[in-house]
Amino acid sequence: MQQHTTPIVIVGGGPVGLSMAILLQRFGIDFVLLERSATTTDHPKARGTWVRTMEIFRQWGIDGLMKRHSLPDGADFFVFCESMTGHEWGRTNPELNLGHSPVWKVIQSQDTVERELLAHAGRSPVGRLLFGHEFVRFEEGREGIAVTGRQVDTGETITWSAQ
Repeated sequence: MQQHTTPIVIVGGGPVGLSMAILLQRFGIDFVLLERSATTTDHPKARGTWVRTMEIFRQWGIDGLMKRHSLPDGADFFVFCESMTGHEWGRTNPELNLGHSPVWKVIQSQDTVERELLAHAGRSPVGRLLFGHEFVRFEEGREGIAVTGRQVDTGETITWSAQ
């Protein structure tokens, strides 16, 4: 078993974990991110990146990257119907962009968000992004925590002492 030290361990490489990694990178704070899957989500799930999140992506310089994966403006509505080919009972209207922010929400799936966040985080020399590494356990002590992870394909365990 290998032993390492790092200030922070992030468990999970979805949108939240990858966003935390990018925030830490912006401040030059070292970390280790553990994600069980070998890569980001490979199928669409979730729907939509709202205005506040797009404002954050704009600060990071990646709002344009997110927009390239989105549905066209006005695609943010729902249709209520009996079946795919059956009677339509009604539909919602797209939300109006009142210009209250320099960016607007986009309708995109989570797999594209994760892919762009990982690419952005991967360009920084700060931190380690360990996909294919699962969280096993942690133990809390006086000086911080010890986090044990396991490399999924080899079974090798690694422990990080973290604050």
